[in-house]
Formats: sequence, structure tokens, C-alpha cells
Amino acid sequence: MLRDGSRADIVTQGLTFREIVSQLELFNCRRVVLSACETGLIDSSQLVEDYIGLPSAFLYAGTVTVISSLWSVDDLATAFLMMRFYWTIDLETLSMLEALQSAQTWLRTVSRKDLIRWLREDLKAPKELWQNCDTRLRRSYPDLPFSGLHSWGHFAILGCKRRSVGGLNPSPVKVCL
Repeated sequence: MLRDGSRADIVTQGLTFREIVSQLELFNCRRVVLSACETGLIDSSQLVEDYIGLPSAFLYAGTVTVISSLWSVDDLATAFLMMRFYWTIDLETLSMLEALQSAQTWLRTVSRKDLIRWLREDLKAPKELWQNCDTRLRRSYPDLPFSGLHSWGHFAILGCKRRSVGGLNPSPVKVCL
């Protein structure tokens, strides 16, 4: 639902940059996660003075932090990375950067067996889910399924620090992982 009361047709068109900037108010939003492939990239083929991407639109709309991907990556790796990221944020008092780094470290070092154990015991995922993941991992992945940089290193954090009284600090802080 957009600020003017209309609904964005995200099924067929998605939200455009213009709609995000002009119609969304995200000043109470701590983070936006854009986990689809290449959501943090800009189209450098256009001849413009400044390059502004999708993460910038969400920052302009008021969110504090945007996490976005820099390249195409395996959907299963991204799913596990995001699950672990949110699980880590819920369990610990880490910053988003620390939680993302923790999730990345875990993903690049976790074995198939330990990943399934985490799904089953810590997340208490339904049996059908962890069994399907176990089957898929055994069929198509090595014992350390996501150890390569291409599986875990594709996210960047872009954000602005909030002033204690509200509003955005005019100097954005960019942290790339």
C-alpha cells in the first residue's frame, strides 16, 4: 500500500524508483532487504551525472539501512544466508553489519550436516522442509556447500545514521562486504 492509498502492482511491474521516492514513507523502518539478484547495482550504461540505484531510493524514502545484492547467486545460498541473518539478529544484540558478517561466516564454513541440524534443531523447521533441503544439498552440493565467495559475499549494506532526535544524517555511510 502506497502513501496515497493506492496499491502498487508489484506482481506485474514492481515498484519503480519514482514510486519508492515519491510515495513511500519509511522513516520508522530500520532496514530494507533486497535479496533478489543484483538489486544493489546501478545501470552505468546511461549517461547521467549521478548514478542512483534502488538502495538509494529506499534511503531517500526514509529507511535507515538497505541490504542489497551485488551479483547473481544461488537461490538456496541466499535463502540460508537470509535465514541465518534474521535468526542472528533475533538472538543477539548485534548491529546489522555484525549480523550479516556473522551469517556470512557461518554460511561459508557450515557443512551440509550442520546446516540441516541447524534447520531441524535450532530453527525447528518443519520436517518436510529440512528433509527437502537435505535431499537437494546431498544431490547437488559438496560437503561445504557454500564456501565460495560467490555464495555468501554478494550482499552490501548501505545506510545513514539517524540523529538522536530523528531525521537522517545528511552524510550517508556506505559499507560494502
